[in-house]
Amino acid sequence: MAARRYEREGQPAITVDLFDMGTSENAFGIFSFEREGRDVGVGQGSECEAGMMRFWKGRYFASILAEGEGPEVRGAVFSLARAVDAAIEETGPPPDLPGLLPKEHLLEDKVRYLRHLPLLNYHYYVSDQDILHLGDGAEAALGTYAWDDGRMRLLVVRYATRAEAQAALDDFLRAYAPEAGAEGAVQTEDGKWTVARCRGALLTVAFDAPTRERGQGIVDSVSQPQEGP
Repeated sequence: MAARRYEREGQPAITVDLFDMGTSENAFGIFSFEREGRDVGVGQGSECEAGMMRFWKGRYFASILAEGEGPEVRGAVFSLARAVDAAIEETGPPPDLPGLLPKEHLLEDKVRYLRHLPLLNYHYYVSDQDILHLGDGAEAALGTYAWDDGRMRLLVVRYATRAEAQAALDDFLRAYAPEAGAEGAVQTEDGKWTVARCRGALLTVAFDAPTRERGQGIVDSVSQPQEGP
């Protein structure tokens, strides 16, 4: 990480934080963690709200924060962002896992890419225990879907092997939905449904589905992953 503070008389200070995340997948992941707004054309993905710019490019993630607002401040934030963007010569691919999420009814600005349980729990609480085995090197994508009758979440987790995926599914159902049975579907106390499936090295879980059929349908519509060993 590198941090720089910029000051100009009569204007709010601006701080630029630049993080080397090691890979472009990790840079996209940290950008996606709190993404809410539209892209503003900086780096490979960006947003700017209330004097704060966030973007990713290559293996880097940048955060630019002004200690105040105003037209001049916004212009300065964009100037600094474009300068940092230009200084980063490399680009890199985003992770491919979010691309497996079905597109219909998906809120694109709320897709999260993550590798650790606390990050998942921040957006959708599952458990204090790592019942999905995310700490073993798995990667996950979390999507939010919206209909007129409510929202649901779809979690897709990819493991190194199908055996690891099956073990995670078994532990998840045992701890989270012991009544799910062989079909991996259970109605929760709020009347909604949780549906879990395992295909190859991929584990897919629908949370808060309004009906069993809706949960099963979205789980089954996840793009077919490459088969793990």
